[in-house]
Amino acid sequence: MDVVSHGSYIQRLAPMFVLPQESEADGWSPQKVVRTLVSPSNPAQVTSSSQKTIKTCGMLEALCNILMASGVPADILTETINTVAEVIRGSQSNQDYFASVMAPSNPPRPAIVVLLMSMVNEKQPFVLRCSVLYCFQCFLFKNEIGQSQLVQTLLPSTTEGEFCI
Repeated sequence: MDVVSHGSYIQRLAPMFVLPQESEADGWSPQKVVRTLVSPSNPAQVTSSSQKTIKTCGMLEALCNILMASGVPADILTETINTVAEVIRGSQSNQDYFASVMAPSNPPRPAIVVLLMSMVNEKQPFVLRCSVLYCFQCFLFKNEIGQSQLVQTLLPSTTEGEFCI
């Protein structure tokens, strides 16, 4: 399958990600189909082209809406997190978009922060927590801006002339 035909298939999948969504008991979930298109084991050109198309046709936005929705079953949420992870992995444009996604909370928080908070919550299923860790790893993969922002948040605040040990 060539790169051009991938785009048309991705666009046909996009309506499957509009909320509300029911899980499929048999067969592959829509998330697994998308993950196949953006798998790191694919040729880089296929993965990159698929990532661009997924963002352009609005599927990345729909996936992020599922991530931020309340009441999503843990198994669907886990699949969606893994899918978003592979859609943003190594794609600066998609990583930038994901960084801009805000959780519907008061005050609004970045989606990545909300996901990380759920990762450290021991009440969450282990497999869900692992998917969040993978998503965070994919967010930082080849993302110098995201890496720099992370380092800045981890560095201690000091006033001029003082050093924290």
